[in-house]
Amino acid sequence: MKKLQAILLSSSLVISGLSSTLPVMAEQPSQAAVQSQSDTNLALNQPAEASSNEGTAGREPSAAVDGNASSRWASRAGKDGSGIDETWFQVDLGSVQEVSKVVISWESRPNKFKMQVSEDGSSWTDVGEEVNNGYLGSDGNKKVNTVEFETVNARYVRMQGIERRRKEGEDNNTGYSIYEMEVYGPEWDAARYLQAAAETLKVPQRASRAFTLPVSVADYGVSIAWTAEGTALQIDETGKVTVIRTDADQQVTLKALLSRNGETLEKQYTVLVPALMESFYEFSPVVQSVDYEESYLNLSDGVQVSWPENQAADALAKLTAILESNGVTQAETAEVRLLAGVAGTESEAESWLESQGALSEEFLKRDEAYVLKVDAEEKTVALLGTDAAGLMYACSTLQDILEQGGTQIRSLEVEDYPDIPFRGFIEGFYGAWSHQNRMSLLEYCGRYKMNTYIYGPKNDPYHYGQWKDLYPADKLAELSELVGTGRKAGVDVVWAAHVGGHTDLSDSDIEALEAKFDQLYDAGFRQFALFFDDSSTNNTRLVEYVNKIQHEYVDAKGDVKPLIFCPQYYRKNGANINYLKNLALFDERVQIMWTGDNVVSPIERQAVDWITDLIGRD
Repeated sequence: MKKLQAILLSSSLVISGLSSTLPVMAEQPSQAAVQSQSDTNLALNQPAEASSNEGTAGREPSAAVDGNASSRWASRAGKDGSGIDETWFQVDLGSVQEVSKVVISWESRPNKFKMQVSEDGSSWTDVGEEVNNGYLGSDGNKKVNTVEFETVNARYVRMQGIERRRKEGEDNNTGYSIYEMEVYGPEWDAARYLQAAAETLKVPQRASRAFTLPVSVADYGVSIAWTAEGTALQIDETGKVTVIRTDADQQVTLKALLSRNGETLEKQYTVLVPALMESFYEFSPVVQSVDYEESYLNLSDGVQVSWPENQAADALAKLTAILESNGVTQAETAEVRLLAGVAGTESEAESWLESQGALSEEFLKRDEAYVLKVDAEEKTVALLGTDAAGLMYACSTLQDILEQGGTQIRSLEVEDYPDIPFRGFIEGFYGAWSHQNRMSLLEYCGRYKMNTYIYGPKNDPYHYGQWKDLYPADKLAELSELVGTGRKAGVDVVWAAHVGGHTDLSDSDIEALEAKFDQLYDAGFRQFALFFDDSSTNNTRLVEYVNKIQHEYVDAKGDVKPLIFCPQYYRKNGANINYLKNLALFDERVQIMWTGDNVVSPIERQAVDWITDLIGRD
């Protein structure tokens, strides 16, 4: 499984590197979440930062974009000449968007400030008029400023302070404090909604197997009807596309008709449906090695499955579903054998592969590895994993073969293993997916050999500000269902507590956290994470806190995987070197998250070396 990205923290999510031929996950039509750019707060729950912070827990920059009118960000205070007058606060909208209005609700409003915007976070442009509130007390201590301006394109929006709050003739020791900064764009007409929805569509340029197209873009209230010329692509009402391949390549024109409130927009795409019986298969992700032979094995008369009793039941269920969906029956009298098993369990699959010289000592030592061999002469298909996860991945690779070649498959031998241990998604951003979104995502992860999903949406109060409180029964039932779906898909579901900014690292807080972990352990969770990102915490006792949880809770349970830790400084840009060096004192089993030089960065050797040298990891 080459070219898989490491699991990383970001403001949204990180996806392991997959090809453009993979299916698009779709939601069913629903009312538009984005009613209008003019009444949608683009800054809500987006990453925010400031030139200075007061340092009080709960008053970090994120508190000024959380939609909570009682929480606030506060800068440091100072007098004339301290530099506090030039304090700035900014929000990252996540992408370049149209912006035309900013509303700021102040706890401590400044005498003067201006608004600035930027597309890259480096070059700034003033927008609107400079705001002059006057000296403190001259306007009844005005609490809200609205700044409107001509529509501009911007990703970053900044409040640039000019003069802090102070009375006329006095050198008050004051700073800046914002309850909420809201950013809005212009009104959208139907055509703009349709165009925005069209820009989200992703259609494969090449399709050799079934895939799914979205039948709506829920955020924009847009429905989509799909049609395809010819018979190569057959689309049902849910957007599922069945691929009909022949002995020749087929170029298919695929049309999407987007509609909203009677207005429509048509988009066209060209999709190549490759010929059946092509020389090579496409594997997603790319396998470590594959050797082909010239012969083909016909499975149209079914297969005789040999699977060790009471072994890897979830993988067996997956294999059964794959065979059924691809028209391969199971029959005890079939000539073709399908052998499967886990290494070291004396399975028929392992014995046969050993006799074929397909197993090496080096291979058997790898985690999550597998061999898949198709031998037309021996009329045998064999799948062997070095563990249950490897056997799951062997089943996914067989699915790749059947979806592309039908029941006539080529003789080959695949040896595969992951280059990195963590592959998957983190839901650690400031929005939220639905429960069904998450269930679908876990199935998607399992299909494409990802193994980790970390649950940490910041709008879940029981993950974030109320992490000490136990989940109510209905929410706990959803999380338990999520863990079960992950297990069936071969994906570890990790629950994260965002304790940063909401803990004093005391023994009583550790006890509260372990009680919360116990509730989730009983619901099926077997790995936990601690998030300190985008927060301010007194870290004097951090090492003792983390190690105590690892030793006294995780180790004591026996079947819980090591802690995952997201530090307060999770990127090189703006990092505190002494803080990071202190992480070297963590138990070496604790996994530490890192995003590189910036929040979202390419994975490069120098970026990895920089942080591993600091924290003493290989």
